[in-house]
Amino acid sequence: NGEQYRVNTFRYALFAQQSGEIAIDAVTIPASIRDESYGGNLFLLNTPTRRIELQADAITLTAKPRASASTAGWWLPVKALELKHEWSADINNAKQGEPYTLTIELLASGSTSTQLPEIPVPDVPGVKIYVDTPELGSRADAENLVSRRREKWSVIPNKAGEFTLPEIVVKWWDTAKEIEQRAIIPAQVFTVAPDVTQSVAA
Repeated sequence: NGEQYRVNTFRYALFAQQSGEIAIDAVTIPASIRDESYGGNLFLLNTPTRRIELQADAITLTAKPRASASTAGWWLPVKALELKHEWSADINNAKQGEPYTLTIELLASGSTSTQLPEIPVPDVPGVKIYVDTPELGSRADAENLVSRRREKWSVIPNKAGEFTLPEIVVKWWDTAKEIEQRAIIPAQVFTVAPDVTQSVAA
């Protein structure tokens, strides 16, 4: 009817810390509306307004307990999950004593970054692995909170030969299908050439 309105939308991501019923109090917002009966200040040319309070309904949610079918040590209920990896160089041409960086990234839809599990570092004889401080982050899209955990491993083979980094498996609970899923990075097999400079020196 020719009136202009400003619309403010507030989105909240709620993460239950326990199962059972959870009560969320009503949200109350103070506001001012135009009301000609309140007069206003002619000297300041104020629009006549009066104060009101708007209140939404209280909400009661029911949080499900952890699924009994879950076999994971770390409970991770999300809508979607992706596990990626990338080497800084061609690991198939690895050389003894040289460092190679393995970047592992975990992306999840419907979780906070602190809910994402640590990636266990394998013990591989003949290979030293040093882990940097993980990078954590979250962003909101139209419907979900999307979180990321990125780890960087410095992999240094200290002798020549063939080595295997075992596969990495992250178990997560698919909240859309209500089943346990597995994200996998296959085992990394690589052959390390001997350090030619050490052989020449010898």
